[in-house]
Amino acid sequence: MGGLLIFVFGAPAMITKGLGGTLNDFIIMQVTGITIFIIGSNVAGRLADRFGAERMILFGTFLSASGLLALTAYGLTGGTDPLALAILFVPVNLGLGLRGPPGFFRAILASNGDDARGAALVLVAILSTTALGTAVAAPFVTYGIAPLAGIAAAVSCGSLLCLLALPKLPG
Repeated sequence: MGGLLIFVFGAPAMITKGLGGTLNDFIIMQVTGITIFIIGSNVAGRLADRFGAERMILFGTFLSASGLLALTAYGLTGGTDPLALAILFVPVNLGLGLRGPPGFFRAILASNGDDARGAALVLVAILSTTALGTAVAAPFVTYGIAPLAGIAAAVSCGSLLCLLALPKLPG
């Protein structure tokens, strides 16, 4: 979630100053992303029941990181089309929608009965990652898509690596 928020927080300046777009372009990207996130999060429970929570968390994280890598590649090749930006933002949001509900639930399970602590730690991790990533990205948001998407992708790929390296919760 931190990678998504880093990108979203820098996107208005990136779109208007870096790409010469308008706030309407940001709104289109954001409404598209939120709609896809809502769809993903509404089907996440059924998919987690069918395929397993850990698989959905890993798949959603992979999808989101892949979307941010695609945005980075698009920016590196000189892409600036706001519609393409909105389309490439779809897998980022879908992945996070699919991984969000099972991820939050598994975090609460991992807290061994201290539900408030588990939920609080998830929020602290998201907000700390977002704050740090936004601070790192801030000087570069007017340079186009690649720097902002690259920083967000690095965070999301780090999350993916953590999932691959850390032990899975039983059950």
